[in-house]
Amino acid sequence: MLPIFIILNIQTIIPGTMTKSYLNQLTNDIIGAAVEVHHQLGPLLESIYHECMKIELTNRNIPFKTEMVVPVVYHQQRLKDTR
Repeated sequence: MLPIFIILNIQTIIPGTMTKSYLNQLTNDIIGAAVEVHHQLGPLLESIYHECMKIELTNRNIPFKTEMVVPVVYHQQRLKDTR
């Protein structure tokens, strides 16, 4: 499966609830979502996985943001903003 960049929206998480146990469960839920998408679709294009992961994470009530601009600095020079 190709990598899909979806960023969890941690601002929606209640302060004080981000325990190791919570993060472990969240990790398992995200991996479970990815496995479900791959199980249902098999090998396909990244853009299709991306859309399906958005549906699966929403169905599992996992807050996320996607297509975020990520600043990249290489040798003290900021590159053009990339997604």
